[in-house]
Formats: sequence, C-alpha cells, structure tokens
Amino acid sequence: MPSRPIRTKNRFGKRFISPSDLLGYAEDLGLKLPVGRERFLEFMEREGILSPVRRVRYPAPLVRRLALEEGDRHPSEKILEPIERDDTVAKAALSLHGALCFPTRSITARDAESPHILDKIRPEHAPFIQTEFSRETFVPWDDFKVFAYLIDGDEIYAGDRFYPTFYHAWQVFFLATYLRTAAMLLYAVDDDAVSKAMWEGRLDDDAIRKRRQVTFNIEARHELHELRKYENCFDAVSYFQDYSRNALQRFGRHADEHGRLAPRHWQAFRAREKQIAAETLGKYGLNDKDLIDFVKAQCKWWNDAERRGPALLADEWKRHIGITLDFHRAATGATHEQQSADVGRVTGHFKPTLDVVFPSWIKEQRELAFRSLKPWAADGFDGTPTPFTFNDTELDELCKWLEEKKLYQFYWIYRRAVEGRHRDDPVQRAATTADVANFANLAEMIANEVLLEKGTPPRGPRMTLVPKLRLLFGPAGPVDLNRYLSKHRSLMRTEHQTLRQRLAQIARLKSSAGAHTPVLRYLLALVAIRNEGSHLGLLRFDRIETMELTRLISLASLAIWKTR
Repeated sequence: MPSRPIRTKNRFGKRFISPSDLLGYAEDLGLKLPVGRERFLEFMEREGILSPVRRVRYPAPLVRRLALEEGDRHPSEKILEPIERDDTVAKAALSLHGALCFPTRSITARDAESPHILDKIRPEHAPFIQTEFSRETFVPWDDFKVFAYLIDGDEIYAGDRFYPTFYHAWQVFFLATYLRTAAMLLYAVDDDAVSKAMWEGRLDDDAIRKRRQVTFNIEARHELHELRKYENCFDAVSYFQDYSRNALQRFGRHADEHGRLAPRHWQAFRAREKQIAAETLGKYGLNDKDLIDFVKAQCKWWNDAERRGPALLADEWKRHIGITLDFHRAATGATHEQQSADVGRVTGHFKPTLDVVFPSWIKEQRELAFRSLKPWAADGFDGTPTPFTFNDTELDELCKWLEEKKLYQFYWIYRRAVEGRHRDDPVQRAATTADVANFANLAEMIANEVLLEKGTPPRGPRMTLVPKLRLLFGPAGPVDLNRYLSKHRSLMRTEHQTLRQRLAQIARLKSSAGAHTPVLRYLLALVAIRNEGSHLGLLRFDRIETMELTRLISLASLAIWKTR
C-alpha cells in the first residue's frame, strides 16, 4: 500500500487561513486545481460560489502610513503621498495589522482563550474588516492594490499583507465538491478544424455541435447544495474546535514532562470544554439533534469520498466527523455507543455507520476470531460432555473474558492469518510461525488467569505448563485427565520424533479418555507445539500446517477456559 504524503502544514480546523493556505490544503488532499490558482478563487468569489469569510482593507493613505510605520526602508525607497495623519485611526489599524501579521497566542498567557481578533471584532477595527460578501458587492482583486512606494522613480504596489483575505479551513470540502461539478468536453482532437473551433469557443456552431460531447456532474451540484445547508454547523464545529484547543493549551501549562495532565487539571479542562460547547450551541442557535443530523450528513459525504476518492479527502471527512462527535459529547455527555445508536445506519453498510467510519480494532478482531472459533468448536467438541460444549453465547463470553484480562494477543493470530492467507513465501512463513509459537505461549497465560481465579498462584519453580494443566484437569477440575496426561507424556516431547510425527500419533488417540478424548488430544498437542516452537521453531511448517496448529491451540485454549 503506498504511503500517504507528509503534510508540511496542518491546516485542519483552522479558523482563518489565507487563500494560498486554502489552495495548499486542497493540494495536500489530492485535489486537482486549475491553472491560475489565485484567479480561480477570485472567480468563485465573483460568482458567489465560494466566498471569503473576512477581508481586511485599509484606505490608500492608511496603507502608506502602515508601510511607513514598518520602518526598515531601503535608501532609495520613498513612501508616496497622501499618508494618513490621524494618529487615532493609524493606531487602530496598526493594532489590527500587527495582530494579523504576527499572531501570538502564548500558552502561558492569561488571555490564551481570548477570541480571535476576526471573531470578536472591536469597534475601532470594524471599519477595516469586511464580513459580508455577495456578487453585487464583489470587487476585483486587482482593485485592492495600492501604490505605496516610489523606488528609483517607479511606483510600487504595497504587499498583499495590507489587504489580507481569509477563509475557514472547512471550506476545502466545498472547494472539493465544486471541482467535481466541472463539465467534461470531448471532441476530435486530431481534427484541426474542430480543435480550432473549440479554442475559439464556437461550441454552438451546427457543424461543431455534432462533433463534440459535453457531460455534466449533476450529483456534485446536488452535493454542493446540501453542503450549503450546513454552513452554520461547519462554522460552529470550527469555533468549538479552535476555542477548546486554546483551552487545552492553557491547561497545558500544568502538564508534566511527558505532556500529561494530572486528573484534577484534566477534569477542569473537561469542565471548560463543556462550557465552550454550550456557548457555541447558543452562539450558533443549534441543539444536540442538529449536531447528530450534521454527523449523518458528513457520514454520507465521507462514504462518497471513500468510494470516489481522493483517499486523503475521505480521511479529512473522518477527522471532521470526529471533531463534531467531540463537540456533541462535550455538549451532551453522550458516549460513543449512544452517538452510534443516534446516527444509526445511513451509508448502506450492514452495521452502525459510526462503527464503519471509526472501526473498533477490538470489535473487528473479536468478530474475526469468532468466525474461526465457531466452526472449530462445533466440530472439535462434537459429542464431548458438558462443560466442553460451546454455543454463540459462550464464545461471546470467552471473548469478553479475554478482553477483561487484556489478553488481546488471542485476536492477533486470526488477523495475521487473514492478512497472509494468499502468501506462503519465506518472509510470511517466518512471521506466521513466530505468531503460532507465541499463540501457544498465550494458552499458558490463559491457564495462569484461570488458576488465579481459582486462588492458585501460577508462579513457582515447578509451575510450568504441564503441572498447570494437571491442576486444571485434575480431581478438582471438571474432568480428571491426569492419568492420561501421564500415560501419554511421551507424545508431548519432540526430542526424538518430529512435531509432525507427534501430532499424527496424538490424532490417532480415539478413545483413550473416553468421551473426553478430544480434550486430551488438544492438551497434548498444545504442549508438543509449545515445546517445538520454543526450542526448535516452526519454520518448516507451511501456511496450511500453521493454520492447523492454530486450530489445535485454539481448541486447547477453549478447553482450558472451560475449567473456570
């Protein structure tokens, strides 16, 4: 699988980013932008497709005053007239200009959570900040330029830092959708006459109309309309993320050398996060149901991006869904399980949608292990007396017990088996056989946990695997197999015969222990595999054989667990 590219900037969730950052963000997500990137954004603003959220504009005399205040002029550089002379106006503009050009939010400052200067606009800054955008009020971007300097007799424009434009990072999702609305024009490129007509824009000439084909992405147009319905929600999530992150930075002053917060500081942050969530809901006029509806819509857009690509865009949708769920959790106290139930199934998968978007490793591996254990147990313990019988409920109970004991390694062997099911090369065989050897060791760890539940410490000079099995399958156990373990102890040793030979001999035990003979066979096989894997290794076993070893160890583990 190809690796994902490394992003030099993380623009996700930023409240205010520049046009170049928005376009860079789009490229980071694998979106293909047209030639003339900046003009593309200007076109979208002019047509009301994607508008900025803030723009700062100063009158020309004030731009020159700001340029003058910056200092460090070249000897040949002269500031043009007229220059703003009102110090009060200049001071207000300078404070805004400085805050935008040199933003500082120190995590040790008392005002670490102070509102962004473009979120809570001060009265003295309001004349310079544009917050409303429409096609009717559109101004060509070239009109923002101000002649500010005279260098060697040439008039020079002031830099665009004097008329900065800002977008929200979440608008990249709108940009991605709009890029898909483009029409596709197909024509006979080898025909010079047709090609010339295309270049000249004569698309409706009768002769040309028959020689070209145009297709439109109606689905993307519909998605863009749907996105617009949730602009308020997008902005609310962005606001919550930004200010809860600032709060975490403030509490970060109390972190230890490993970046961890003490419980009291973490609880204080959670309380502050809850306040920010409530404030955000009030500010944007939303409730918890609105957030769940927003999550449902995002899950559909994520599903479409997963199917259609680019993959990085789907990843970003997933991140945004996660932040929205954090917002909802902070506002309502809902658990992930409650959120998953509220969202339900909205993407056509045969499980709750949030379980698809955010798959639980444990849940996925449990299902994978269950699919192997169920047929193995049904066949392997067919006809054995109670308690060595297994139904779905008991296998579920086993999985919960393993998770409670943190024995997640039990699941790992099944995941590796699936990942390597089409390979049997030396590298894969080395990994798989090592996993099987570890799996045999895990069976002893299961025995340890069962012994502890029975009040017997598993530690001691003579407490190796076989003595532990004698305790579990002795007079105090559900069945006493001690006599048979002693009788067949040679089958557990592989010094003089190979493991293959021993397993074949074990398989031929038909009725040695009566109805419990299958249990005996699995225990003998477990010890033999464990000894061989620990002392000689299993590299000579191919994929089919290692799967059989896995089956035998699994069944032995089930039998051990049943002695609880």
